[in-house]
Amino acid sequence: GGSDKSRFTTDNQLEILVDNEVELETLVQSINNSKSYVFLTQFEFEPDFIATFQTNDELIPKDVLVEVLRKAAERGVKVKIILNENLAVSDSYNDINDYFEEIGVEVREFKSHGLHVMHAKIMVVDGEESFVIGSPFKQDYWDTSHHLINDPRREPELVRPVHDVSVKLRGGSVYHVEEFFTEMWN
Repeated sequence: GGSDKSRFTTDNQLEILVDNEVELETLVQSINNSKSYVFLTQFEFEPDFIATFQTNDELIPKDVLVEVLRKAAERGVKVKIILNENLAVSDSYNDINDYFEEIGVEVREFKSHGLHVMHAKIMVVDGEESFVIGSPFKQDYWDTSHHLINDPRREPELVRPVHDVSVKLRGGSVYHVEEFFTEMWN
């Protein structure tokens, strides 16, 4: 009823990504196909986080996420990462920043005061697609739709299975996810 422009968009595509195996395969593919930029926020991000595994019975790691992002940066893709940094949850900001320092990937910490945390987990690729990510990039969250109790891809051993949902967006709504990232970055 007012004169403010509506934030609704009508040209959107939504893909629901159930469980981390599906989400991470899609996320890695989007990073690999990126042409100009990847913007990422994450609550927790282990430097040795294995996003994908080869599809055989040996469970051989395929994609370590920092390496996927490094390769994108080496192709000329601008990569910017905002990581949670607070007193409540141990963080990996220094490790991630050190890993990317020589490569030109910009990493910033989102400092929270007290016991507050920055829990946002999003990724924007080339302004064309975005993700609202369910789980942190920690190996103990890794899971498949089978939710095996003793899945060796999930660490530490015997940590609980995780059922999670992420969303991939295309269309006008991507702008609003990127706007959120830009607000936090600035």
